[in-house]
Amino acid sequence: MDKGYRNLLFELLRQAFRGESREYRASWTVRETDIEEFVKAKSLRGLSEKTIRDEVRYIRLALSELGWTLTPDSVREYLAELKEEGEDYVLKHTAYSLKSLLKTILKPRDPELFAQLYNAFTVYKPRNHGRVKPPSLDQLRQIWARLPSVESRFYFTILTECGLRPSEPFIPSIDDFDLEHGMIHIGKVTETKRAFIAFLRPEVMDWVREAYLPAREALIKAKLEVVKADYLGVNANAEDWARRLIPFGRDRLRREIKETAKQVFNREFELAPGYHHP
Repeated sequence: MDKGYRNLLFELLRQAFRGESREYRASWTVRETDIEEFVKAKSLRGLSEKTIRDEVRYIRLALSELGWTLTPDSVREYLAELKEEGEDYVLKHTAYSLKSLLKTILKPRDPELFAQLYNAFTVYKPRNHGRVKPPSLDQLRQIWARLPSVESRFYFTILTECGLRPSEPFIPSIDDFDLEHGMIHIGKVTETKRAFIAFLRPEVMDWVREAYLPAREALIKAKLEVVKADYLGVNANAEDWARRLIPFGRDRLRREIKETAKQVFNREFELAPGYHHP
């Protein structure tokens, strides 16, 4: 109600989070009430129940993969993965449905944020990857050494060691991680992909035990009660979150990798879909 108080609150938040606030400027955490409002708005416009139901299904599928938070990078990468998997039909309807959600719900509330998200993706066009030279092993090592957090190093390690797609390290739980044999069971199953196993070298597993797992446990211990409280209203399951192999925010991890890689390459760096090897 008090504009002066709001300004003070925002200033305190900026001071508390400093550079991390960049992560949230272009992000929208979707709530269950937003979906309900979307359905009502579409019904008032005379859309059929089937059309609304189909749009909501694609929206929920995307939100479940993105942790219910939309950012320009995460949406683009998710759509790129659908294209790489050959899911052209799903890609088309997912992009359309997400744009519909943004235009219906977010645009009236926050036009600036709406523009950032809405203009972040269009009809997917395959990129010409042949023009970009893949990074060398030495460059990958440089990126890893400069990453600012243990968790972004772990995420980057999983991507480079196992050739996974950007979203796949967030699929398994800690129970899917075989510490004894250095195996990760990836259980996502689609029409074009089946469950598979990724492997890590023994020296990597030693680092994981010494550095990453303690950091993971510290986060869960510190944040479990906050997740249980579900302050964002996204119906979070605290137990499921606590069992994730990577419970850290994916957008921050991706941003840390991209910013560090830019220092090494002196150009923009994309986390492209991985390639699995037999």
